[in-house]
Amino acid sequence: MTELHWGLVGLGVVVVTCVFAFNAWQEYRHRKLAKELLDIEYGDPLFDARVGGKTDPLDELLAPLPGGEALDAPGTRVGDGRIEPGLAGADDEASEEGASQGAGNLDAPSARTAREDVSGSGKSTQPEIDYVAIFETEESVPAYRVFESTRELAEKVKRPLFRTGYDERLLRWDALSEGGRNEYRIFRVGVQLVDRRGAIPGGDLSFFHLAMQELADEFTAVVRIPKVEEALDAAGKLDAFCENVDIQIGLSVVSGSEGFLGSDLKLLAETAGMALEGEGRFVRRDGEGNVLYSLINRESPVFSSESIKTLLTRGITFLLDVPRTPVGERAFGQMLDLAKHFAKSLNGNLVDDNGAEFSEASLEPVRLRIIHYQSAMAASGLPAGGALARRLFS
Repeated sequence: MTELHWGLVGLGVVVVTCVFAFNAWQEYRHRKLAKELLDIEYGDPLFDARVGGKTDPLDELLAPLPGGEALDAPGTRVGDGRIEPGLAGADDEASEEGASQGAGNLDAPSARTAREDVSGSGKSTQPEIDYVAIFETEESVPAYRVFESTRELAEKVKRPLFRTGYDERLLRWDALSEGGRNEYRIFRVGVQLVDRRGAIPGGDLSFFHLAMQELADEFTAVVRIPKVEEALDAAGKLDAFCENVDIQIGLSVVSGSEGFLGSDLKLLAETAGMALEGEGRFVRRDGEGNVLYSLINRESPVFSSESIKTLLTRGITFLLDVPRTPVGERAFGQMLDLAKHFAKSLNGNLVDDNGAEFSEASLEPVRLRIIHYQSAMAASGLPAGGALARRLFS
């Protein structure tokens, strides 16, 4: 061989060596990025490995409040239509027995629609309340393909499903849209573990787990997903905590005999900044769109733009959803003042669930209870009225 041939052979060896070195470096970089995303961003209690040996944060959800005072025993979930606690008096046991009339299916899961619950971060996976699978592929995958491949899954598990992709250029997670054309090598698919129906059934979670394995095969991806047993245990703990704080406060105004005209109720409600919304209730929201409290009819029919014109009712109920209302004590004070104003303007009586008239002494325990529950939520990283709370209590 000539000197030129040996030179070309040597150059070829150098090129091949450089290619192998570059590929090895790329693989190392991607693996390091994936590890950072999984271990740092995703140091959540559902995964086997915990960052820095931390204990499961969900164990703290059921811990007593500072000072050693434990939460009250769980009551009936709001999802079954009950309003808890009642406001018959200062005694907690007596107050938990009352049920507000007319609230039957206002917040039942079957009657609920997607409202503010899915705004903002609600469209992305949240490791605190979701069971999440993380995928890494060799080739980027368009967002719409992830949607297409998980559409049937969303229908079968009947729980909120969330998809996000990691933008490696901007170093951020994007919520994937159904028609999205952006492509991602790293993406997540999560299912919500708990809502007002309770914890996700084990069969649904197992089905989701299997579907994630199949999705990894479809995209030739490496997938990391928690064990089903550990996720179910975490979901049970979270659901138990949610059941403890899942209450609504009801204040009712009742008529002596003649009843209240719908036109009068509409005028009073709109003057107070409330708006009639699609679920048959007047709603008062804050500047950010969060519901502070609502007003429903204690009798049939529910409020509507048509029924309100000829409506005659013997009672109305103001409702405050404690876990979904930011600054609950302040909102309760505003709701109480408005209920008193309605009672005075309509010549009605402000009563509890048992028909007994309210006194300031009977209302003070209610204020303390709101503070108690919302403090527990804040201490557990689920502040009342926040994005996580709105999703959990939907």
